[in-house]
Amino acid sequence: MSVNTLIDYENDPEALEKLYRNQPEKFEWELSYALKQKPDSITFRIWATRLNIEFSQKDDISPTSTLIIVIGISILAGLTTRIPALFFREDWFYPRFAPFVALMATASYFLIKNNNGYLTRLVVIFCLITTCYLSLLPDWSTSSSITMLLIHLPLACWLITGIVFSNGRWQEKESRIRFIRYSGELAILSGLILIGGFGLTALTIGLFQVIGIELDDKFIETVLALGVPAIPVIGTYVYDVVLQKKIQLAATLAKIFAPLFLVLVVAFILATAVQGIPFLDDRDYLIIFNALLIVILCIALFSIVGQDQPKETFIQRCIIISLIAATVFIDLIALYAISLRLLEFGFSINRFYIWTINILILGNLIYLLVAFAYSIQNNQRTSGMIDAVTNYLPIYALWVALATFILPLVFQFQ
Repeated sequence: MSVNTLIDYENDPEALEKLYRNQPEKFEWELSYALKQKPDSITFRIWATRLNIEFSQKDDISPTSTLIIVIGISILAGLTTRIPALFFREDWFYPRFAPFVALMATASYFLIKNNNGYLTRLVVIFCLITTCYLSLLPDWSTSSSITMLLIHLPLACWLITGIVFSNGRWQEKESRIRFIRYSGELAILSGLILIGGFGLTALTIGLFQVIGIELDDKFIETVLALGVPAIPVIGTYVYDVVLQKKIQLAATLAKIFAPLFLVLVVAFILATAVQGIPFLDDRDYLIIFNALLIVILCIALFSIVGQDQPKETFIQRCIIISLIAATVFIDLIALYAISLRLLEFGFSINRFYIWTINILILGNLIYLLVAFAYSIQNNQRTSGMIDAVTNYLPIYALWVALATFILPLVFQFQ
């Protein structure tokens, strides 16, 4: 589908409807350009009204102005991260504020782009309250609840970014799908930018060593403090402006690794059946195990929301449903192991958080499994599976809000 396709079918409402149902996000993207080429088209204006797209904002900011804004946000995020660290203990300041600053800088990109005054006020209020909250927290190194708070805080900030990304239309399914896709692409682009940044820093140090100038640890720390918070903003600019949202790295990688992880999970289940469960008494194994569950869940999610529906094959869907089914089994093993630790060693904050997270993941996996099975049984498209992805986001959001702002108070910051 291209802008020319929409223009060719301008007077064929059935064809336009079919194009939209097959690829709604692609249709919306190309519709914006079709309306720019034919601003007087009644058909395209009706579609714009139907999809609630505010095209008048598309050209408010030129690409050059956007680049200047990104550079400004990146510099401000770096300085906001580095300068206060000169006056506070680094082990106190960075864990609390570095992820917060980086993600709120990313949200500010969309605030400027969307020019939504109401959301801007809400984000400013959130930043002020969160800053005061983080400043008053006790030392995190002696508190399990605060450690868990700092782990969940980036997720809370990312949910705020999602609301800003959707320009306040977070309740719409398509907005949530676009944000999930954007999150996957940004994670990959940010990883590539980070690798490139490390390479450039190492090359800089090496070149200066050749001419007899030693760059000390303060230089490296300053470069990291200034550069790392800007990575999500730069990655967003690359995705949004340079690549024009037409990249599908996350979905492609998910399709590649899905069968590989299926083999891994099946092999683990068979090995567990023979050797028993080796990690019942080992907390480090449980942590690695839960990380594996989260990775597999992400692979399943990006495989669903990033696939080209008309080209979707039965084999691809069977691979994903098999992977999810196997992952449900090993999640049950993890819950069994955590429950045994709770019974043997008693209640602890860390065990409670991990147990709850596993329950949430299990619920999501079962929801996806049921939706997948229904779609295969009825030979339907994956609209039900998309619903299983988007409808579960509020549950994660509720847990993140509780883990970040409520439970530490309940546990009295222990």
